[in-house]
Amino acid sequence: MRRLALIPLLLALAAPAAASAAPASAVSTGIDQCVVAGSGTAGSVQFRSRMTAVPRSQQMWVRFDLQARLSGDSGYQNVSTRDNGWIKSNAGVDEFIWHKLFQGLSAPGDYRARVRFRWLDADGKVVDSASRRTAVCSQPDMRPNLELTSLTAESTGDAGQLRYVLGLRNTGKGDSAAFDISFSVGGAPRPLVSVSGLPAGRSQTVAFVGDRCRPGEPVRLEADPSDRIAEVDEADNVLSTTCPAPVRR
Repeated sequence: MRRLALIPLLLALAAPAAASAAPASAVSTGIDQCVVAGSGTAGSVQFRSRMTAVPRSQQMWVRFDLQARLSGDSGYQNVSTRDNGWIKSNAGVDEFIWHKLFQGLSAPGDYRARVRFRWLDADGKVVDSASRRTAVCSQPDMRPNLELTSLTAESTGDAGQLRYVLGLRNTGKGDSAAFDISFSVGGAPRPLVSVSGLPAGRSQTVAFVGDRCRPGEPVRLEADPSDRIAEVDEADNVLSTTCPAPVRR
């Protein structure tokens, strides 16, 4: 069972279960708001329930059990939360609406609630019950994802140097802060190339002048070699190729 840092809202209460016979129109569920986690902030979801009185009922109870399907999970798992119990209506009401907030949701993940409803008579006995699942609040991975896509070279007029043009893109949902690109030729490191940052979903080229590589010589480039940027996937940061044939500008 997973545990998340969720803010407790209500005290837990206990009640016996009963078989469900409540009409479909007597209950409903929904999502008031689904706040997606941002940079350095956790996500949240607020569910809503509505129930109406049924014959012989004098009080209504509702309970929200949070369920999560996180990255790598094959299905939904119950999330353990503190003080997440039954919420009671006032006696004798015809309608009971409740809004339940869960905070501290991690990403990526999908969240829903199992909402349980109970109707009690004047003696406190359960006369009916029902259960529904809410819609899903999805928390996408908002980190950037840097990829190196291509390398070409241009003549500079200096026989010992080339102007290298590197293609890169950010396929993630978050903007990337400044990062470096390491560059080595034939296993020998060359000076780092600095990039000021790359917005989410954007592509760009970075040009820099360096010592000329020889035809067929192995060339390796890596985005963010010091791992300063938290990314969705670190495995696609490397571009290994051979020395590109230079073209004239």
